[in-house]
Amino acid sequence: MGLTAPLFTVLFAAVAMHSERVTGIRLAGFLLGFAGVALVVGAEPGSGTGQVLGALAVVLAAAFYAVGALFTSSRLRGLSALEIALGTMTWATVLTLPPGLVALRGHEVGWEAGASVLALGVVATGIAYLLYFGLIGGAGPSTAILVTYLVPSTALVYAATLLDEPVGARQVAGLALVLGGVALGTGAVRRRQPATVRT
Repeated sequence: MGLTAPLFTVLFAAVAMHSERVTGIRLAGFLLGFAGVALVVGAEPGSGTGQVLGALAVVLAAAFYAVGALFTSSRLRGLSALEIALGTMTWATVLTLPPGLVALRGHEVGWEAGASVLALGVVATGIAYLLYFGLIGGAGPSTAILVTYLVPSTALVYAATLLDEPVGARQVAGLALVLGGVALGTGAVRRRQPATVRT
């Protein structure tokens, strides 16, 4: 999802929101970040119906993620980041709790699993959404969505430092492209304006 959500945002924003259209240096940043994530992930074409359907599901999720960012920016401007995050998490809980309880039937859940679910739900999702919706309100959806480019890159760093997984030149180059793309896409790197000469 980190690979395609920003590109869907650029595409949908170009059609629906004039103020969020991405051109010039920022568009170059989006494309540079896309190339970087592709290098980090090292996606290889798979075979089989299951893999194809799985890939399509991920692409569809990325498209909905982009729609959610644009919808939040355009229709939920009157709400605070806390209200949007709370509403999102509440509806997610209501919709996923029944099938989750059905799947757990007959299984024993230990404290470690329960603590993991709580940490993922409160910290990794709840607080993360609070920051994300705040970023949408302050910087706009096309800038906020760039955080998804950092997901595979962060996973790469964690894998190397915590799990001692090998990191090759391709992954390092991809990480550099991602960071450069995010810098361009967020406007951290701007084109220098020519100096004016006073007369």
